[in-house]
Parts: sequence; C-alpha cells; structure tokens
Amino acid sequence: MSENKRMWLRLDNAAKLYPAVQTKNWSNVFRLSVTLNEKIDVVILQSALNHTIKRFPSIAMKLCKGFFWYYLEEITTAPDVIPEYSYPCSKMTRKDIKVCAFRVLYYENRIATEFFHSLTDGNGGMIFLKTLKAEYIFQKNKVKIPFNSGVLNRDEIPDIKELEDSFLKYDGTASESRREATAYKIRGTKEENFFHNLTIGIINLNDVLSVAKKYNVSLTAFLVSVMIYSIMQIQNAENPNKKKQKPVKVLIPVNLRKYFDSNSL
Repeated sequence: MSENKRMWLRLDNAAKLYPAVQTKNWSNVFRLSVTLNEKIDVVILQSALNHTIKRFPSIAMKLCKGFFWYYLEEITTAPDVIPEYSYPCSKMTRKDIKVCAFRVLYYENRIATEFFHSLTDGNGGMIFLKTLKAEYIFQKNKVKIPFNSGVLNRDEIPDIKELEDSFLKYDGTASESRREATAYKIRGTKEENFFHNLTIGIINLNDVLSVAKKYNVSLTAFLVSVMIYSIMQIQNAENPNKKKQKPVKVLIPVNLRKYFDSNSL
C-alpha cells in the first residue's frame, strides 16, 4: 500500500486507556511465546513474519497521535526479528511504538511475540503467534499445519469482521458507580539500574486440573484463588490488624468473544 493510502483504525473502547496511562516504570506490553524442538533459523523466521503480517492488517500497525486522539496506522514492512536482549516484556518506548506496536524475538528454540496493549488482546495475539509458527514450520520443514484451532491461512484475504470494534456493536448501558475502596498493593525492593527478576514455575497440568476439579472450579478460578490467598497471607504478616487491612483485588481479562458473536482480532 502506498505511503498516502495507509489503512488506519480508531482505538477501540479497551485500547484507548493505554496510550494515556504510560509511565516510566510500567510495562506496556504483554508476551506470548512458543518453544520448538530445534534452534530457530533467524532468516526463515524473518521470512515467515514478512508473509504472516499481510494476513493481519489490524496487528501490522504503529501508534500515532492525532490532534485529539491516538489511532493505529498500517506499517508497510514487517519489523526485523530481534534476539532476546533484556528481560521479557521490557517497556516499549513512545519512539518504538511510533515505528511498530509489536515485536518478534528469538532465543535458542523460542519464538516470542510482545504486543503493545492497545494493539490486540491475548486471543488476537495467540492467533497471530500460532499463524506465524505455522508459516515458520512450513518454510523450514515443508510441513503444512491445518487451518484450524487459531491457525489462519496466510494467503487468504482478511475478513472485514476481524477489524470490527465489537464494543460498539454490543454497547449497552450501565448505571453502576466506578468508585471503590483502595486495594492492597504488594511492595517490593527495587533492583539497581531497573533490573527485573523473573521467576518461572512449571507444574503438571493434569495434577492442577484434578485439584481444581475437586473444588468444582475452572483452572483460572483455582489459580487466581491461590494467588489471592497468598497475597492475603503477605498482608496478614505485614499488618495483623484485620480492621486496618485493605481488600485484595485481582483484574482478570476475559475473552468476551465466548459470550458475544465476534471474530475481531
């Protein structure tokens, strides 16, 4: 597409918040990754990305600032894939986002994607990563991955419904107040030079599912409950006086496509 006819999109209801609330210490991206059983071929990964972004016009975007609002504008070429250079989800600077609002990284056997929050959500990001992985495997090993379970056909024309702002389609009225009590916050110790520590735990899926089933809840509900209970224990240790304690709150993103008919990305 020519420089003068680039596609642009308004930010949807959920996306409008993120450009306005950026701070120096806040990570403004989310990350999804896949680990293969062989070392990543960088040349092929770049080729796969070059082809894949043509199928995702709503993700191949940069964030621009207009007179009154932010908007997304199409990028004409794919960004360069980059080696892991820092901790996961390192902040995207305003300068970075003006060039491209997502990045693709590699390390050993891993392909990682990181998206600025206004660009897409976990569902859209997962579909993009699955499709990129399928294209990479096809170019690398000549194996065709079926077009289902979130893997899109890279050669088909994008469905206009994928660009839809479904918030506008299903918008309703709400009279509930947004006022609420201040939540308890966990305080940590800052490392020098803004260094971040990453703690990784691996659990057997079948084992944790069986425990969740005993409580008759979903895996998400069980894990969030364990996290809330752990935070409550931290607060109890810091301040045993129940009357002076603050409520523990957790915000959980929900894929509303399960409840409303939408193919948005």
